[in-house]
Amino acid sequence: MPEAVIVPGLLAIDPQLWEGSGPALVQRGPLAGYAELVDLYDWKSTYTFVRREAAERAGIPIATEVLNLDPTPRVAAQVQRAALALVAPHDAERLAKSGELLVEVSYHRSVDGGGLRVVRGGTTTAMQLVDHDLKLLVLQDALPDEDDAQDDLLDSLSIPALYDAVLRAMTQEEFSLLDVDLALWCSTLPEQDLDSLERELQEIEARANAQRPLAEAIVAALDSAAGDALELPELGSAARERTPSFTLSDAHVDYTGPSLTVPATEVWRVADVQAYMPKERLARIERFRQERKAQRTEAAEKEQENRTLMFVGLGVAVVIIGVVVALGLR
Repeated sequence: MPEAVIVPGLLAIDPQLWEGSGPALVQRGPLAGYAELVDLYDWKSTYTFVRREAAERAGIPIATEVLNLDPTPRVAAQVQRAALALVAPHDAERLAKSGELLVEVSYHRSVDGGGLRVVRGGTTTAMQLVDHDLKLLVLQDALPDEDDAQDDLLDSLSIPALYDAVLRAMTQEEFSLLDVDLALWCSTLPEQDLDSLERELQEIEARANAQRPLAEAIVAALDSAAGDALELPELGSAARERTPSFTLSDAHVDYTGPSLTVPATEVWRVADVQAYMPKERLARIERFRQERKAQRTEAAEKEQENRTLMFVGLGVAVVIIGVVVALGLR
């Protein structure tokens, strides 16, 4: 089984599973390997972002500002890659009114839908759709008549990938869901885990140095690919997946703003890849599990202690009542 290829800043081919193997999307670009395509399917939230430098100029607190990152230079470098900052909605709206960029991403798995809103230079573009309607919009000119074929084509579309394409179009290719993922990562940096994260990034860096020649050969093969199928060095078969261009306009009741054309996209997917999990990340997960187990054990012991005290108290009360009754009868 071929292993994941991750050379941050160049290429990332990893199924991003906790363990095991599966199909892997080929990601390229400056954030590949540093951030992931946000898994919207797990969301029940709405997040608002602004440019990080805009938040800093406005004096809006950012989570990473209170951390001492000097002892962890790789973590500090990762933080510096974040172009967006997660801020409270009222702060984002205030900056948007002054002409700054606002990016809002929402998704609620309970209704299988969500939306995007971008305020840029005073102009708002916003989309709010359930997944099925968004997919129908994308494929409205490409759907065959057969029901089974329609279902297969609709199922082939990835909602995170579609949101990514729409966000890129709304921000004129300035931001993507990778930027969102990195901003969320920065917003939840636990101080107690900084040393562990530094060791994890160092582990990834060392592995990337060994994989760089292979990654460069894969990039060259992708750049020269003529068809929609390809054999990649050491990874085997890969297929090109295309999503057609589509337009969001005021003809759609769940869209606000100037007519927006979302360009056609294409990605490569490798058939089967062994996922990569850094040893330090596994160790951190195991420490977390042990801590949770210890907390549950402590809570159970405390509950048992309270229950014992309650029974003892009841026993004492029964004895006292019995003595009182006996004395009364006497």
